[in-house]
Parts: sequence; C-alpha cells; structure tokens
Amino acid sequence: RRRLDRDLDEEVAFHLSMREADYRQSGLADREAHDAARRRFGNVTHFKEQTRTMWTFPSFESLIQDVRYAFRTLRKSPGFTIVAVLALTLGIGGNTAIFSLVDAARGRALPYKNTDHLVELWGNVMRAKVGQRLRLFNGRDGEWRATIHQISKRSVAVILDARTREQDKVPDLWLLLAPIKKTPLDYIVQKATELGVSRIQPVITRRTIVERVNLDRMRANAIEAAEQSERLSVPEIMAPVDLSKLLEAWDATRRLAFCDESRNAENAALAFAKDQAKSWAILTGPEGGFDPAERTLIRERPFALPVSLGPRIMRADTAALAALAVWQSTRGDWG
Repeated sequence: RRRLDRDLDEEVAFHLSMREADYRQSGLADREAHDAARRRFGNVTHFKEQTRTMWTFPSFESLIQDVRYAFRTLRKSPGFTIVAVLALTLGIGGNTAIFSLVDAARGRALPYKNTDHLVELWGNVMRAKVGQRLRLFNGRDGEWRATIHQISKRSVAVILDARTREQDKVPDLWLLLAPIKKTPLDYIVQKATELGVSRIQPVITRRTIVERVNLDRMRANAIEAAEQSERLSVPEIMAPVDLSKLLEAWDATRRLAFCDESRNAENAALAFAKDQAKSWAILTGPEGGFDPAERTLIRERPFALPVSLGPRIMRADTAALAALAVWQSTRGDWG
C-alpha cells in the first residue's frame, strides 16, 4: 500500500510538473504556471481518493490462512524456527540502537546559519530538489518564499527567505451541516473553504443517513482547497456532534442562520442584511430535511434566525453553498 501511495504521489507530481513546464513555455511566469497547472488538474486529494478506491488488496481470510500456514511450517522445523527468531531479535535490537543514536544526534544544535529561518517539513516529498523555491503558509504567519536546503528520505529542510503576503483574515463564519454521502461532502468541504468559512462542524440529526465521518479526509480536502484558492488559513474541522447537544452549548452571541426548507422564513439575503450580529453560523439539514420536532427546537432558540433560500427545494450540498454565497455577498468580504 505504501509503495502504491508513493507511486501515485510521484505520478501526480510528474503530471503537475509537465503542465507547469507547458505553461512556462507558453509565456506564463513561474507562479502563474504553478497555479494554472493546479487549476487544470483539479483537486489532487479527490483524485487520489478515487484512485485508491480502485485498488484491491488480499482479503482478511487470505491473511489468516497465510499466518496459519507459517505457524505450521515453523512448528515442523524447530531448528529453522530458532534461527529465524534469533535473526529477528538481533535485527530489531540493532535497529533500536541505531535509531537511538540518530535520535540523539538530531537533538543537537543544527549545523546551519540563521537557524531561526530554518524550517523542517515532515512527510513525503514529491520530486523536490535542493535549491528549489516554494511558497509556504501555516495559517498564522502569512505566506513565505522558501528555498529547499536539505532533503532526506522522510523530510525536507527549507530556509525561509522572505514573507510574500501578510496573514489574511477570513470572516467569523461557521458552516454546520448534516453529513451526507462521501463525494458531495468532499465537494462541500472544498467549496466552503474557498468561500471563506472559518469552521466546518458536522451535525447529527434524526434523518442523518451517514453515521461515520472521515475527519482526516475532510481536513485533506480543506487543505487542498486552501492551497488552490491561495487562502492562507485552513478551516477547523470539528468532530460530529448531536444537534440537541449543539444547541444546548451554543454561545448566544453567535447568530445561527437556520436554512428552513419549509419556506416559512424571511428571504436569506434580506435577513442577513438587516441583522447586525458579528459572529455567524449557517445550519443546513440532511438529505431528507429536518424532522419537524427538530425544526421547532431550533426555532425556539433566541439566537436562531430562520431564513429561506427561495421557492425551490435544494439538495443538501447546494443549499449549504448557496447560503454561504448569499451571506458573503451581503455581510462577508466580497465587497
């Protein structure tokens, strides 16, 4: 699996680099070529997930059969078993000793000048070369131009050259949504990130079909969308919470815009424009809509603001993005 992941990373990086080269030859600057290549390719994380779903691996039953066969073989050959166990023991002990030495060495002062401008990035490095320039952000200190200084198997050390952009500010806007099927949820996370939300909170309702949410997948999609939209922060991805518990613990200073599909509410654009709250959250329901008792429970809260998204019933993913777009156009940072 790791080998396949590594091959996939290299393949994606190769295609991106080839497209960047084509754009440079057409006259685009390095940064413009980089951005154009990523836009042309699309969401890298989503592509990788789709590719992984096509991979097949041996079943658990086959693994159990292999383990049983191995134990029978070792039991029939006690001499070989003793030698194998000793070899494994020596190998594990040797690796532990080497790791301890390397770890101690890493704890010493780094042999570089200007170590306050030296950053170490962990993870897979795709076709990176010493001297290559990067643009980095951590969600707090803006965007930095950096140069790769050293590359190892599992990490790359870079030197921060200069800040190229100050840290941007996103509106104090949360998206609260009932989890839906995998592909639409990926899409919502990507587009909500591009639309500038600061937090994404899955909410479990009575009609929620999806019971488990892959938070790591949501974070990966949010990071990819932040990079593609040149946003310098990544929205918080929160663990799912039950709707009733969410309402009980709600901070009354934050306005909760409740997208009520019953249409018995004020037009969202007009409601957003009139309300002067500074902190906001938008709540959208599951694919089957809110239960009537849940709708009543929400409307009874003084901080809730029921809004309508028009005369047509929207899909859950469409409603979430439509509400965010309306809020941004009336109260957000679009103008």
